[in-house]
Amino acid sequence: MIDETIMDKIIPLPDEDEAMEEIREELEGEGFIITNFSKGGVFYTLVRIMVFVYRQILVLARDIVNNCFMK
Repeated sequence: MIDETIMDKIIPLPDEDEAMEEIREELEGEGFIITNFSKGGVFYTLVRIMVFVYRQILVLARDIVNNCFMK
């Protein structure tokens, strides 16, 4: 098993709110047509689902890497 501090360096887990803000800023910077990023909006929900799935994939990757090694 790998220590959590080392796992954070290998595969960092982004905060969901920070990832949402980063995506919103990047889309606005690129001139994305949809500008309603408020809670309850369809596009907000889709982006939130994408961020959640991405974070869960990272958690799975961390578990796989962590289980490959034994102390």
